Amino acid sequence: MELHACGFNGHNQLKADAERLDNPSDIYSFTKIASGHDIGVAHAGWSQTLVKHNTTLVGLGHNLPPGVPLWDGPPLSSFFGTHGGLIGALGEKGELCRFSHESYPAFTLRGDESSPRLAHVAINNADRVTIIFLASPAANLMHILEFSSVLGFFGWYSDPSADPPANGVYSHPSLPTDKPDSRGEIPAGLRPSLSRVSVVDRRHFMVPGRAKKLVAFATGFVLLTETGEVYTWGDARHDRCLGRSVDAADNPADEPRLVEALAGIPIAKVAAGGWICAALSKERDLYIWGLGTPGSEGRKIEALNNVSPLPPHSKESGILYDLGEEHSADSAEQDEDVTLIELESGLDVVDVGVGTGHVVVVAEGGRIYTVGDNDNGQLGLGKDAQSFHKDWTEIKEFREKSFKGVTCGPRSSFILVQ
Repeated sequence: MELHACGFNGHNQLKADAERLDNPSDIYSFTKIASGHDIGVAHAGWSQTLVKHNTTLVGLGHNLPPGVPLWDGPPLSSFFGTHGGLIGALGEKGELCRFSHESYPAFTLRGDESSPRLAHVAINNADRVTIIFLASPAANLMHILEFSSVLGFFGWYSDPSADPPANGVYSHPSLPTDKPDSRGEIPAGLRPSLSRVSVVDRRHFMVPGRAKKLVAFATGFVLLTETGEVYTWGDARHDRCLGRSVDAADNPADEPRLVEALAGIPIAKVAAGGWICAALSKERDLYIWGLGTPGSEGRKIEALNNVSPLPPHSKESGILYDLGEEHSADSAEQDEDVTLIELESGLDVVDVGVGTGHVVVVAEGGRIYTVGDNDNGQLGLGKDAQSFHKDWTEIKEFREKSFKGVTCGPRSSFILVQ
């Protein structure tokens, strides 16, 4: 199999050879970066990529030596990180493993036999962390904790029985990290949160069923159960990213609730990125909901119908945006905005990936379609392609190939070809 990638490459995160360029160019067409019998993308972040080769993980990008194995051992899952970089993953028994680019193996076990066992971890753009506990085989109830900061999560994991600090603030010394690295710096993934981080809340939810997948979008989370139900929750100011009705009494935005529009439709996969979420049914129908990328007025994705851009409140990498009256949670024009996607000729959808502002799908018959932002070549349409595509565009050079999957990073795309 071959792994092909395109998109933002400013940190050499799509460059598989040993040469690191000082000013790497973005990759505008899908280009092979790896091949092998059992390969795939373990993690696709803003500046780092982890490629799986059998049991080995190879890192590409910021602070990662190209082509050098970072891990060769029992399988890891649920990789998580922030805009600053990869932070950790879960071991095969639900153990928390911290990541450090300066050690080998790069993932080291945290805690002991009494530490919580986790099934899923996800972090959204606001650095809120959601975890789901590993359940016993007979259990049919999910226990979910949401933390308002990465530091709060690690502070809890180091001593789950302890209450949060009396002043509601975790500082770096309470982290279960070992020590600053040889340059006296904190691990890259935590640098944006270095000083003191207010811990507003640590919330516990109980949801019926068993978790299959947990993914994060800019200001919230999407949960898929083993029976194909979809739950969403997040910031009420971005309620259209939830794909469901919101009211403070019965359907609060910040608590897991079913996406009513998908009720009775067995969902096989969920994907999310930026302000767009997607669900792929077992019958190969694709459903999408959400909002356009903040600050992207005039970039209306026609194929997603009701998806419209948010007005920007801050030009920073963007956690909070002022929706104004038109998009407020109290607006009279609230709408679930779950759209059934129709590709040409009614093609079934086999797989889907979602980036910060783009979507890539694999359709039946070995066909790849892309839509949305293309500033960094993440749609794979070539260097001369427009920076935005409002309708689905097929990448015809891949037609009739055998695809095994698609993954999207924030501004990158990966396809696995047989």
